[in-house]
Amino acid sequence: MLNLGSKFCPRQLYLNDKVIDNHVDRLTKNVRTKFLFRDDEDDSEYIQGLYYNSPNFEPPPASDEMEAGLKQYRKDLQQLHKRLRRRNTIPPNMPSIQQSLMKRMRNQPNNKLMILDADKNLGQAVADTTYITRRAVIEHLSNEDVYKKLPERQARTLQRGFEIMMESSINKADFISPAERTFLKRGLQKCKATLSRFYMTAMVHKLPSIQHRPIVANCYTPQHVLSRWLDYTLKQVVQYVGTYIKDSSELLDKLESLNLPPNARLFKADANKMYTCIDTKHGLDILKQFLQELEVEGNLPLHFDIDLIVEAASLVTKSNIFEFGDCFFLQQRGCAMGTSQPPSVTTNQDDTSLRQLIILHHVYHSHGISRKEIRAAYDKHLGSLLSRDTNDGGLGIERTIVAFHRPPNLRDLLQSSKLKQVEGSEVSTYFGVEVLII
Repeated sequence: MLNLGSKFCPRQLYLNDKVIDNHVDRLTKNVRTKFLFRDDEDDSEYIQGLYYNSPNFEPPPASDEMEAGLKQYRKDLQQLHKRLRRRNTIPPNMPSIQQSLMKRMRNQPNNKLMILDADKNLGQAVADTTYITRRAVIEHLSNEDVYKKLPERQARTLQRGFEIMMESSINKADFISPAERTFLKRGLQKCKATLSRFYMTAMVHKLPSIQHRPIVANCYTPQHVLSRWLDYTLKQVVQYVGTYIKDSSELLDKLESLNLPPNARLFKADANKMYTCIDTKHGLDILKQFLQELEVEGNLPLHFDIDLIVEAASLVTKSNIFEFGDCFFLQQRGCAMGTSQPPSVTTNQDDTSLRQLIILHHVYHSHGISRKEIRAAYDKHLGSLLSRDTNDGGLGIERTIVAFHRPPNLRDLLQSSKLKQVEGSEVSTYFGVEVLII
């Protein structure tokens, strides 16, 4: 079944009645929001990539013409959906034996088997959960120089302490914009008290001696929020790093301009467990020194507060608290693989602000409403209305993104158990036993 590839989407055998309503509700909110701020030229409250929606924000209705167009658009899609419901059962795109196997793997007793990603985009791997739990301890979590095991109460207390210090840093930061402050405050409120999770990918390309790459997933945690802000801030000066390369085109240009002698040799180097081998204090000292040198050279943005940036980087690096099974840990050295803090050296982004677009979003699948039919209904009732000039009652939208949300794929369906624990084989049962063998 895994030969189909982790991105293979099993065909949905039924149509979800809520699809149309959810889609049009989202589009309606986008249109109304754009209409509300159509004359607002101040972008200080919005930064693409640093934004959380206000949880209680509900925009008022748009113009009567737009509301009528949205209503008719919903009606057309509902008629298309009703027509599809008259069809017979949608035939599956997986043989019965594969469907049966998928159900067995998803509903296996005690989560005996674990589905995990293979490294280097080599698909997925299947392993015994007990084996993976032991390997996590032996290869990584038993290294007391890197990971410190904590009681749950202490881990929760440290996490709360991080949130208090983060909130304090936000309140005393005078140099950040209103949009950045809003992002940090909303993110902290949205993700409060959530801990990161530890998991591993299988390095199957190193057969026969398989190792596992440790990853700390800190999505939807306060650490992730502060890390995203740090990434955004440091990207403003990353071009001054000596090894900075803008994109692959610049790399090719540099390679083509090289003048190498005929006896030149090619060498490569790789780091062993690079993220956990970083000396935290040294890394923070280098960051501060780098920013101070830019300040002396006159290349540091005027609004930068070096001490506050280094303080935020220290908070993220020294507060990597995570859970694995029924155990809790603090990473004492390096930074977590999975955080946004290390700035990316390659940036190739569309400079068109999402604020200038209306995102048309729809969930679809085979034998469902086609993209062509959705787009035709949109263009008929909303296309020219939203694209025309604001003086004529439109929104002046130059282009529209039509985003189609795919159904769950095999990876979504089978990896749901990767962070679950086998009953009776918790991580804690291996501490003091496996560690003595190392």
